[in-house]
Amino acid sequence: MLPIGMVGAGFNSERHSNFTMDEAKTMMTLWCMFRSPLMIGAKLTELSDEDLSLLTNKTLLTYMEDGYKAHQVARDVDHAIWVTENAATGKKAVAVFNISDKAFDFADYKSDVFAAVSTDSFNGIDIWTKEEYKLTADYSKAINPHAVLAIEII
Repeated sequence: MLPIGMVGAGFNSERHSNFTMDEAKTMMTLWCMFRSPLMIGAKLTELSDEDLSLLTNKTLLTYMEDGYKAHQVARDVDHAIWVTENAATGKKAVAVFNISDKAFDFADYKSDVFAAVSTDSFNGIDIWTKEEYKLTADYSKAINPHAVLAIEII
């Protein structure tokens, strides 16, 4: 069950989820890439706009509906990289997860990403911010602790 928004009702400890927004985006990205059932553990009538945006990201949800071939392509103590494909659109998405307690730069792991998508550059759209990128050998972007950089390849 995904703890998003107000949780703990009925247990005398109703509170907002302890996840930061970065952690919630990480959880949702993995959940959708895995195509796991979206069972929400929250008071739906009390979701904030920010919480609701986690559950209604159309790009991410297409990978929940039609994703396949999701697999991890690299991992160490600081990061994990996953790739998935969308059977309906033919598009791919790649996600770089920061599983550490310190920020790092995408540039530190770009060779793993490029190997995963079999190219040394590509255009992409950030699944969460909708920002467009040209990912090349010179591309650099900080990824916060417990955050994800999820990009749909266009």
